[in-house]
This record gives sequence, C-alpha cells and structure tokens, in this order.
Amino acid sequence: MDVIQKILLITFIVAQVVTAANLHDVFDQGNQYYQQGEYQKAIESYQKILNEGFESGPLYFNLGDAYYKLGELGPARLNYERASKYLKNDESLQENMQLLKLRLVDQIEPVPQLFLSVVWTRVVDFITVDALLWIVAGLLWLVLILFAVRYYFRSRGRGDRFKLLFAFIFVIFIFFTLISIQKIYNLENEQYGIIMKSSVTSRAEPKIGATEVFILHEGTRVKIERITGEWFEVRLADGKTGWLERANLEII
Repeated sequence: MDVIQKILLITFIVAQVVTAANLHDVFDQGNQYYQQGEYQKAIESYQKILNEGFESGPLYFNLGDAYYKLGELGPARLNYERASKYLKNDESLQENMQLLKLRLVDQIEPVPQLFLSVVWTRVVDFITVDALLWIVAGLLWLVLILFAVRYYFRSRGRGDRFKLLFAFIFVIFIFFTLISIQKIYNLENEQYGIIMKSSVTSRAEPKIGATEVFILHEGTRVKIERITGEWFEVRLADGKTGWLERANLEII
C-alpha cells in the first residue's frame, strides 16, 4: 500500500468516526425533542440519521414512538416492525406494539394453527440469524469431535459408550440446522408491508375498477405474496387475499 492509499484510508476512517459522532449528537438531540414533546422535530432528527444510511433498533423504536405520539399509526407501526428486526423480544417494544394494535381499525383474527406449528414459528422468530449460525457452527464442530472420538474408541471395542451422546448431539444439530434454513428462507422470500393510508380498497385483480374485495385501514400489517407492476397481491392474517396499489403501503 503506497503513501497515497494510506492517506486516503486514514481520511476515510477519520470521516467515518466524525460522522458517527455527529449522528450520535443528532440522535441525542432527537431524544431531547421527544422529551420536550416536540415530536415532529424528533422525527426530523431521527430521519436525518436514516438518510445517512445508519440503522438501529433504538433509532426505529424512538421514531415509532414519536409517530405514535402524533397519532400517525401507519408510520408508527412501520418503524416498530423495523425495530423488531434488531430488538428481538424487547418487552418495551412489544408493549408499545400491543398498545398501537388496540387503536387500529382493522382487528383481524389470524387463522388458527396447530400447536406444533405455533411452537415452531415462535422458535424460528425467537432466535436471530447470527445466533443460529453460531449455534449450528458450534454443534457441527461438536458432532465432528464426537464422531472422531467415537471412531477412535470404536476401533478399540469401546465405541458404544459414546453412541447415545453422539446421536443426541446430532439430532440437536439437525434441529437447529432446519431452524436456520427456515429462518433464512423467511428472510429471503417473505415480505410484509404496512398500510399507510387512512383507508384503501383491495381489488380482486391488479387494476383500477376491479371488483372490491375488502377495505383496509392505516397501520394494518399485510403479507406481500406477489408484485405485478404497481400492484401488490397481499394476504391478511385471516387468509383473505386481494390486490393493492403500491402507493398504499410501505414495505417493512
């Protein structure tokens, strides 16, 4: 690395540090605005940070709180949902989300699921991808070590003592591997959106004037099944499907 490249690298690092410090001050300023009840100014401060490409759970959480205080349920839920990707199982976030849901017009009852399906979904949602990858990697090494140890003692006629332990660890390894596959598949293939307009009409087909299927209101969460041009086919928690114009919702 020549002198110019070193200078450029140092300049880049210093610029990143200065930017991070400045944005931290902006975040603190936003928190002060929020404490003073100036929620719109708090939103503007938080939005400045997002515009710089920086994201975090607390940032989205506080932004959702500010929108909630202003009664803007769509943006509030959108940012709460985004915060939940970073703040897994955060009690304060879950409490605020529940309070918001009580204020929504659309109270949609989800389709009943089998007990095992519910448990599986909760397990998949509970653990982050990073944690799952570390767990799977650790279990893989443990499986390989136990396999080698069992093979060593088996060659001496004493391999049965490790048979049950090896089988137990291997089953756990397979279990967490399946969870990881499911988690990654969900992240890659499932998209959800939040209704941002006060009231929107869902259509049977992706075109204006098509048969009306149902009406949704601000803050409702929908699953995006397909995208056709400027239209989204969405599915509700109760299983109903319909088409919405792209401008009516924001992807989480």
